[in-house]
Amino acid sequence: MRFGRAMPVLLVLSASTGLNAQDKEPEPITVGVSISLTSETLGEERSIRVYTPPGYDQSDERYPVLYLLDGEYSFHFTIGIIDFLSKIHHIPEMLVVGIVNVDRTRDYTPEPGEKERARFPRSGGADAFTAFVKQELVPFIDTNYRTEPYRILSGHSLGGLFTVRALLTTGDLFGAFIAGSPSLYWNDQAVIQLAEMSLDNTFDRTLFFSMGDERDEMVNGTNALSETLRAHAPTDIEWRYDRMAGEDHSTTPFVTMYKGLEFIYTDYYSTDNLGSMSFRDYNDRMTSKYGYDIVLPLGFLFSVGGHFQKRSCGDFADLAAYWHAHYPGMFARLTEDWLAEANGLVAKSEYECAISLYHLVTKVDEQNFEAYKGMGDAHLSAGDRTAALVHYQAALQLRPSDQDLRQTVEDLSNRR
Repeated sequence: MRFGRAMPVLLVLSASTGLNAQDKEPEPITVGVSISLTSETLGEERSIRVYTPPGYDQSDERYPVLYLLDGEYSFHFTIGIIDFLSKIHHIPEMLVVGIVNVDRTRDYTPEPGEKERARFPRSGGADAFTAFVKQELVPFIDTNYRTEPYRILSGHSLGGLFTVRALLTTGDLFGAFIAGSPSLYWNDQAVIQLAEMSLDNTFDRTLFFSMGDERDEMVNGTNALSETLRAHAPTDIEWRYDRMAGEDHSTTPFVTMYKGLEFIYTDYYSTDNLGSMSFRDYNDRMTSKYGYDIVLPLGFLFSVGGHFQKRSCGDFADLAAYWHAHYPGMFARLTEDWLAEANGLVAKSEYECAISLYHLVTKVDEQNFEAYKGMGDAHLSAGDRTAALVHYQAALQLRPSDQDLRQTVEDLSNRR
């Protein structure tokens, strides 16, 4: 695949003459770049639009990728949805790749039936377009951008048909799929028949699909998919079908994108599915689901603190360690809270967990007297005088004027 020069995709705002612009030229707002690719698979030039999150050029972070069909139509509103949902920490920031159409009916449709062939003589190119996405586009994005292995595919109408079919035919290329008003009537619901035969071989995927107030053949298709999923989907496929009353074929793309992204990332921001899992098991589940160490947002960590604290001392210690590893600055700002929690654990004879919290505090604040003294108290209460002495001595170095502590150190030293 060859590619041409990237051109900025601009949203240009002009100032009203009634405003004081302070003699400065208005600055365009750039929301992405447009890139021209030469596809050997399709034998034509293809255009894509790529959005990178704020701060992308100033960091080395990696991001999941949303691949968006009908890119010339859906690119801007999708970016707005992602920007909003990521700012309220319902989804992580992500890259967006909008695929601009050349011939959407050709590219998004599988083998047509007689009725479709008569109406759309150029249809049936879904396999070739899938090969372009799988063999050329995704490798290009992964090579030229900092990506995580988690990819989402989204399409509407015929693009939704392609998206549902991709769930069944693209292996592990995508982890999640958003299909708005998918045209599943195509060729006597051939994709539904494919689903009945192949869903058992599909696993660990997420699918959100929708239908508005539309004609019967459209509604019948999504109803059939829902019934097929109930009957044949393995338990590790997460799916939701949303009948969107009051929406039509033109309005479902926006609502579907918003709800679909929230559904895909429900476990990222919501505590509804915690159940009886330990924090470590929950984190392992998230890593398995998304394929990388996805960092849980601070709002989620705040909301689950009480849950895991009540569940077990070990769970709370694991949660604290996660805070320390992923948000060291915030962990440091909450030092007094962690010390209070550790002191409470000592009072409840949960010495091992208390020591782990004190230790985390010393890793962000090597001069914290209370943490070293607390470790001394915890070790002494647990019966380990040698370890207690070591930490009391460290605390005394930080506060040599503490006569009570000095006496404790002398007493423990004389008993050795």
